Amino acid sequence: MCSSDLFDSDSNFVREFRVLWKSEIKSGKFTHQFGAGFVGNYFDYRFSTINSDFRIPVDSLKNSATQNIGHLYFQQIFEPVRLLRFRWGLRANTNQGTGKTYWQPRAGIELSPVENLRIYYNSGVYNQFLSKVPKLDYRQNVDFVWYMPEGTEKGVMRSDHHVAGIQWEKGGLLVNAEFYQKNTNGKQWLFARSYKAGWFTRIRYDDHTGMEKNKGFDFMAQLRHSKWYHQLAWSVSKSDEMIEGINGNEFFPSLNDRRHQVQLTELYTWRGWTASASWIFKTGQPRIKPDSNLSSLAFERLPFFSQLDAGFGKNLRFRRFELNGGLSLLNVLNRMNVVQVDYLNISTSTSSFNVRSNISTISFTPVFFLRMRIF
Repeated sequence: MCSSDLFDSDSNFVREFRVLWKSEIKSGKFTHQFGAGFVGNYFDYRFSTINSDFRIPVDSLKNSATQNIGHLYFQQIFEPVRLLRFRWGLRANTNQGTGKTYWQPRAGIELSPVENLRIYYNSGVYNQFLSKVPKLDYRQNVDFVWYMPEGTEKGVMRSDHHVAGIQWEKGGLLVNAEFYQKNTNGKQWLFARSYKAGWFTRIRYDDHTGMEKNKGFDFMAQLRHSKWYHQLAWSVSKSDEMIEGINGNEFFPSLNDRRHQVQLTELYTWRGWTASASWIFKTGQPRIKPDSNLSSLAFERLPFFSQLDAGFGKNLRFRRFELNGGLSLLNVLNRMNVVQVDYLNISTSTSSFNVRSNISTISFTPVFFLRMRIF
């Protein structure tokens, strides 16, 4: 947007290059899995808002970084008897910019006391180098921007994962239930700080480090027939964060905290035709109130999310290629699902005021598609 007294621009560019190799060797009761890879990331984020009205702060953020990460991993699976399996391994990631190596051990056990039943536990350490972090402007509006710690360890996230589950499968029926817990260190948040520069109040963004705790339960049931496929999935979870210097160093609800999520999927196939329907429901995630004090954050929940999608298609197979085409109907009920709320400052020659802006997902949208695969 551009006028005589306002300039607003926003750009976000991400590029990734990957090379991966993996292999597996079986020897008696042991299975050896190993591999290597390289990931190169580059991102550039630029945001700028300039106002001639001195009552509205000049807000901008510019950041770009390049990161090259190499990795090696080895995993061994040992099956002493048919009903018992052990797994252990180690992954190493090396940041070529800093020379730092991150060691990530993993282990697991699986037991099958009766046929078709699996009971398992897996744990491990995971590192993440490129992530999206919350950016809070001077009115506590939240946006997510790319963050990558070039030349420093600040912003490298380390998570400890623990997953315990049970799965039963027989014929076309599969039932799975999992409990999980994840603790993550190295989380980053960017907070607006104001300062005076001549006539104008300007904004800079300070980064704060913290941690996140996640725990939850996932349930899934699938039933397959010759032509029908039914799936029901339900998740209940809780996510909390603690950010240094914010909210009195006390935990608060994560912005991605959704207590319940349900998804129902139906699929029918007949002579190359496919008809599908999917409904997803999510309880609303927290949002920070615009009048919050950073020393004591205040939250409210957004409305629940509900969307029904449908579609049908036809698959044609030939000797040398395959065609697949059809129609997808997104948000069939045309429900407005609010996923973010922003408050905008509007200024006139005599006053300024706030306007609430609801950001929602797409309305009812038909999408035609055609895919071709060559053998």
